[in-house]
Amino acid sequence: MGNSAGRRRALLLALFGVPLVVVTLFVISLSAVTPFAAGAGIGTSPHNAQDEVAALIARIEAPQVPNRQGLDSMTLEEVMQRFRVPGASV
Repeated sequence: MGNSAGRRRALLLALFGVPLVVVTLFVISLSAVTPFAAGAGIGTSPHNAQDEVAALIARIEAPQVPNRQGLDSMTLEEVMQRFRVPGASV
């Protein structure tokens, strides 16, 4: 872990009082909801909108790129299994 990455994690922990993974999941959930709240689906066909949602879900659940070791190489389902999380709700 680089020095600047350590500072960012410490800053997030100090500001929010939660680990980086919680802040990351929150940001991911916001990015999944924001296009719909902003009306991004207006003017597109329902089929196109469904494809975009499916692509977004696949991107969120896929392993992270670049792989910085640790949990990055795991899918969301694999991370949940590792930490024995039965499910998640947004």
